[in-house]
Amino acid sequence: MGNDAYIVFDYNPMWYEGFDEFTKEIDQSPDISIQYKASWLPAAAEGGETNITIFLNSDLLDFLKSLVVSGLLWDVIKVGTKRYILSPLFRALENLEKRRLKIGGLNVRTVQFQFADTIIIVGGISRNFTMTISHLFKEINKQLPKLSSRIGNVSKIETPIIENEGYFKERDGKYTFNIYADDDNADLDALNKFTKIWRIETGSGVDCYIFRLQNDDLESCWNS
Repeated sequence: MGNDAYIVFDYNPMWYEGFDEFTKEIDQSPDISIQYKASWLPAAAEGGETNITIFLNSDLLDFLKSLVVSGLLWDVIKVGTKRYILSPLFRALENLEKRRLKIGGLNVRTVQFQFADTIIIVGGISRNFTMTISHLFKEINKQLPKLSSRIGNVSKIETPIIENEGYFKERDGKYTFNIYADDDNADLDALNKFTKIWRIETGSGVDCYIFRLQNDDLESCWNS
């Protein structure tokens, strides 16, 4: 069938229980291949920290249209002559999370979707991978046309963004991109953290905004 998605799996091999089973599951799928990169993190690392980059050589808006037509299914997303198959990766990640439950579950710090025109970076997914990504992309499909009409071409979206208070606000500024997963992001409240506040860049990143989705409020990053 062929898969035009190129995936890089950058991980800390220390204490990575279930990783061998994960790679075997991926290898058994004829429609997906992954480049694995072992990266040793500082001694303070918990083990199993993972960063995933998914390269999709299509414009984001075209991808979203095809994804919605498919019913937010990640089996085969056709964009022009390109075919993207991501469901085997998502299923393998969910199975990996089950194997790692007794030592804290899945530890995906970031998932980066790199499109031809836009980068989407998602931090801190601990479980329900397919549900979380589908929930986010459904909202991006809803918001992107409105954002483009207000601020121009969106080149980067980062989520979840948390609002700092007290000491953390003094130390880290008003907002922080959160790479740490909640204990449970299965319920709706936890899912909604990915569609609450986004950090958005336009063009080459010169213009940056904090976007509060609930009230459609845009705030310059340089004022935050």
